[in-house]
Amino acid sequence: MSSLGNVPVTKTDVLVVGSGGSALRAAIEAKVHGASVIVLTKGLAGRSGCSQMTAHSSIIGSRSSQGDGAEVYINDVMKGGGFLGNQRLVEIVVSEGPDRVRELEKWGAQWDRKPDGSIHVYHMAGHSFPRTFTSKGNIGKMVQGALLQEAFRQGLVIHENTAATRLLFGGNRVVGACALNFFDGKLEVFSSKSTILATGSYGQIYKPSTAVREDTGDGHVMALHVGASLVDMEHTIFLPTEELNVGQKWENGVTPKLLNALGERFMQKYNPSGLEFATKEVIVRAVLQEIREGRGTKNGGVYVDLRHLPWDQEVVRDYYSDIVESEGLYGRNPRNDLVEMKTRAHAPVGGVMTDEHGRTNVGGLYAAGAVVGGLYGNARISGFVSISCLVFGRRAGQSAAEEALSTASPGCPAEEVKVEEERLTRLLTTNDGEQVARARNWLQTTMMEKAGPVKDQKDLLDALNLIREHRKLGFHTTSKNREHNLEWLEAIELENLFEIAEMVVIGSLARKESRTSFLRKDYPNRDDENWLRNTTYELRNGKVALGYRVPNNSRGKSVGIHA
Repeated sequence: MSSLGNVPVTKTDVLVVGSGGSALRAAIEAKVHGASVIVLTKGLAGRSGCSQMTAHSSIIGSRSSQGDGAEVYINDVMKGGGFLGNQRLVEIVVSEGPDRVRELEKWGAQWDRKPDGSIHVYHMAGHSFPRTFTSKGNIGKMVQGALLQEAFRQGLVIHENTAATRLLFGGNRVVGACALNFFDGKLEVFSSKSTILATGSYGQIYKPSTAVREDTGDGHVMALHVGASLVDMEHTIFLPTEELNVGQKWENGVTPKLLNALGERFMQKYNPSGLEFATKEVIVRAVLQEIREGRGTKNGGVYVDLRHLPWDQEVVRDYYSDIVESEGLYGRNPRNDLVEMKTRAHAPVGGVMTDEHGRTNVGGLYAAGAVVGGLYGNARISGFVSISCLVFGRRAGQSAAEEALSTASPGCPAEEVKVEEERLTRLLTTNDGEQVARARNWLQTTMMEKAGPVKDQKDLLDALNLIREHRKLGFHTTSKNREHNLEWLEAIELENLFEIAEMVVIGSLARKESRTSFLRKDYPNRDDENWLRNTTYELRNGKVALGYRVPNNSRGKSVGIHA
């Protein structure tokens, strides 16, 4: 270890930022290919980030139904994403996904199985055939556990509670990152020949949201500031409710019933052939329409009726165990009582643009997982994303290692480190602006109210002006301690969230149509002629500039879908 003034410098071939599924899979692959690897995570390895929350995975293979196949699955994914996805990348996931699942089994993962020992496969909305499986209703924890065990077997070096705050740029390439260690409150520099971002998404711009606390868009902002292009930042998936994916799973011939405040089963109007068995985008639209037309509950929601489900079956009891537990806290029993639900944010889908090997448009910088955009379009069917994280985590790890092993050790840009140290110190010591927690809550509620599931120009313009005013005011921490100060981390994250929120609003204002999960009240129809294209985001002269590109697919107008 060397130093740069008072800042210690640690050198490695490959630096991986994040510790979710894509991060660990990338780190393992880079290590296998002979590179030295360091993993940075602002939380605890394998126990922070969105990967641990994954409920399902979907692949095709030996267990597939008759008539199912790669082309069917690819079309399901493209259709689910409004045909804004990258067909080539989807093809890679569908092709390589089965290998990644077999690999996980070798590393210790276990899936739910039938009495005869075969994997229990079920049908999820948006899929043409049953091809989805899980592990006790939460496949994420199983996958994370298997990956973490393999990471330890490979001897990976993992720095926990260490948040990367800035990518370092020198010689026309990324040469590492600055990171803040929250045990001692000191800045560190990690010098690398290749850097892989696997930092998750930015769901914390909304409240209420299903996003984990760490989902604050750190990687998106760091990548943007070294010249990387982002894509599809205006798009976010919303859920009908937090506790269960209503209608997503088809098993035992029944699904929950959705009722408005008048007791009407309203999905008969919106999805007469499948009723409640529909993608989350279809259900959210229906719920919002009922509420807009005055048939919502007094709390602004609708009801889920679970009373008719076969509660004597173990699979039903397991699947709805969370809702039974949460409702029980309020003295209600879903076996006998209606459950009220409200729409909330779930998963933004925008991110860093990459090629099929995880390379960005910036030398030395790779990305994998939820920090990447443009893969499946502006919405996704269940089970695809968990497999894509593994597929492209492996690909990014291999490519980053190969580049690192053929690249000379980079120099360290001392001036950039000094600038970052001053920025972080200013965030900690300032007394200007609003307190961090209040500012974060304000941003999240404002985004949900004015840039949430249904948008229009007036609300979006209001949001943009308010966000810019608040960014100028700034915010401060209550505690000024350097050691073990998580409020300092929240201040760093909040700067990122404000920058992300402004991009989301700008992109939403520009997109004048409605498509799958993206809804404009003032532009209610899908417009393929003008908007069958991805929005790109780049930083030019300190300001975000929008551009557009035609999606890499051949299915955009060959298969009709509803907006």
